[in-house]
Amino acid sequence: MEQVTQFSRALFAPHVGEEFELVAGDGQRVLTVLQRVADRGGAPHTNLFSLYFLVPPEGPKEQGLFRLERPGLGAVDLLLVPVRQEEESILFEAAFSLLGPEGA
Repeated sequence: MEQVTQFSRALFAPHVGEEFELVAGDGQRVLTVLQRVADRGGAPHTNLFSLYFLVPPEGPKEQGLFRLERPGLGAVDLLLVPVRQEEESILFEAAFSLLGPEGA
């Protein structure tokens, strides 16, 4: 699968509610859902946003570098950090702070 190298809110926003395959360092694979893309504001020429993925109970529970794959989007390696428990699943966040034009 092709590696994603350019990141933006617009790249991920159309995939909210869709499944991504999360691949852990030990090779474990689980399906996760991109729950939301959140704008975190920003200063001039800085784009701050977060991706939130809902990981099922059989998935990882600790923060780490994970590969996420989605047909039509490609593969991306992201640092995912657990932010809260949601019933039996865990909500993970990938936070971005990018230099560039606002609204990208």
